[in-house]
This record gives sequence, C-alpha cells and structure tokens, in this order.
Amino acid sequence: LVKQQDHAPLAIFLPGIEGVAENMAPLAKKVKAQVECIQYANAATDFNLEAFAKSLPMIIPHVEHHFNLVAYSYGCAVALELASILEVRGLIGKVILIDGAP
Repeated sequence: LVKQQDHAPLAIFLPGIEGVAENMAPLAKKVKAQVECIQYANAATDFNLEAFAKSLPMIIPHVEHHFNLVAYSYGCAVALELASILEVRGLIGKVILIDGAP
C-alpha cells in the first residue's frame, strides 16, 4: 500500500449506485496510488446526475492538473460527467470504467 507521505498519483474512486465506499476497498488496497473514494447515497427520485457531478470538484479541490478516476457500475456515468467537467477546466486525466452499462 502507498502511505500518505509517499509521492504517488491520486486515484478517485466512484462506486456503484449504492454509493458505498467500502465496496471499492478490495480494489483500492491493490492500487499503487493515493486513493480517495467519493461516498454518495441519494434516495431522492429526482436525482440529477449532471448537478451532482458539477458539485464534485468542490469536494475534490486538491485535484489541480491531472486526474485519475476509477468507477464501477453507476459510478461510470458519474465519472464520465465529472471527467467532462474537469477537462473543461483544463485538467487532463484518465478514466477507468468497470462494468459500466451503455
């Protein structure tokens, strides 16, 4: 595992619709990166993906030049929207999608 003081890339994990970070832990333990997982849960029927994704850069303001997003299932839709927002802001990054339906 990478220790916080080590120089390693940051990987932001986006879980499935259940929004529980714990489900991403087995994968996060195997990644040679600083890992942060966005834990979200929303039971509202009027959930707006675009509005939610637009709020994420405020949660992760320390992402300055390059981003790495790792997403599972519903998190893939969130990751693609977030990547689009970050790219418009001039950031460059990678997106890894796991089991994202079209």
